[in-house]
Amino acid sequence: MQNLFSDLLTSGSPNINKDMSLFGRFVGEWDFEWIGYEKDKPDRHVKGEWIFSYILEGNAVQDMFICPSRKERIINPQHDGEYGTTIRVPKWDDPNIWYISYGCDNGGPTCRLIAKGVNGDIIQTGVNDDSGDTKIWQWNFTEIEQSSFHWQNRYSEDNGETWIIVADIYAKRRK
Repeated sequence: MQNLFSDLLTSGSPNINKDMSLFGRFVGEWDFEWIGYEKDKPDRHVKGEWIFSYILEGNAVQDMFICPSRKERIINPQHDGEYGTTIRVPKWDDPNIWYISYGCDNGGPTCRLIAKGVNGDIIQTGVNDDSGDTKIWQWNFTEIEQSSFHWQNRYSEDNGETWIIVADIYAKRRK
């Protein structure tokens, strides 16, 4: 049963009739350094991994976000580590807009965001409305290259006037 599900879910290539480039460029395996910031505490550095794949006959992109990585969690477990997944589906009539849903194993809220390509970056914006949180959240991909990217988790409590950075990720594609 597990192999059938995996085989039906994943796809080795994008749907050739759709522009999947906004997130399709991440398909593959990545290692990263996660840097977390908390007021009055030293920055925390954790090694993680991020694996992206085409799914649903190449019509969407899903990832596995693992922090700390499978290796790292054995030697450096984290109380707030995440083993999560994101499903990204492009808007049917605009490949520059994608619908995003993220959930993870640590009991945090499911996050729903809308992603847009902006000047080579990907800006993902949403609200964790199922937790009563009224902050605006952004999970942004910047400095995107074929073998590296920067990702940032930030929020605003004043409707986007100012932003507080929660974490940065610096990722490198596995060879």
